[in-house]
Amino acid sequence: MLENQLLNTISQQVHELHNKISSLFIGFGIDPMPNSIAAMEMSSADPETVMTAHGNGSLLIEVASDNLSAFSREINEPVLPFALCANIRSVLEAASISVWLLDKNITINERISRSYAFRCNGLEQKIRWAIATKFPVEIEDSKKRYQEVIRKAEAIGITKVNKSGKTILKDQMPTTTDMVRNQLHEEAAYRLLSAMTHAEHWVLLALGYETGAKIPYGRLIRKTLKIESIDYLALVGLNAFQKQIMCKCRLFGWPVEGIETAFTDAKKAIPYYFES
Repeated sequence: MLENQLLNTISQQVHELHNKISSLFIGFGIDPMPNSIAAMEMSSADPETVMTAHGNGSLLIEVASDNLSAFSREINEPVLPFALCANIRSVLEAASISVWLLDKNITINERISRSYAFRCNGLEQKIRWAIATKFPVEIEDSKKRYQEVIRKAEAIGITKVNKSGKTILKDQMPTTTDMVRNQLHEEAAYRLLSAMTHAEHWVLLALGYETGAKIPYGRLIRKTLKIESIDYLALVGLNAFQKQIMCKCRLFGWPVEGIETAFTDAKKAIPYYFES
């Protein structure tokens, strides 16, 4: 009974936080404050290119938000331990890329370069997907779109020619693990959640199951996830989600006090919460 109450508390706090953040963002609107970094960037470079860079990072806030909301629903009985890990892993991925794109401390040229790296990385994945479908039209359209983006990048001087004579971006997108490590400092959590998502035997037995009664050739195992582990997942997800939202607010010049208060209240209400 007590464990169910704790799970309900975590679920409720994440759900209420989501509603609070949504209300604050609706109040902010969609435009940056006049004297913000984002507004200055839009006046100093091609507005469409800058808005695309801002939009890339902003869209990933929605991705992280959806996965955190799914997490809050899946911790209700019957708990889905493997799905929970996949959700928080997705939060880390989306948040790390968002923080990388929305960092207020980089120059406008760096932001545009990162945006192109993010877009081209995605288009390269789309080409691989199209080849896997074996649909000629999809393959041709995907390659065509990739080349269009590369030509735009070439026009603003952020490409180079590699040893094979192919035009590529000067700055490539870091790996997801590097992104999570450098932007969120959560490499250990990401590797653990990746192992769980990829069904690595060692972590499934360590975190996803508990041993039960003896049988002639070993013991029975039962799927489970300890309340402490769920608490840990919630805090990892909330910290990552908070960081990407704070990045967007600081870039756009939006007030952060309400955001900070909402996250602090949610974390303090979660069982076993402690300051790291």
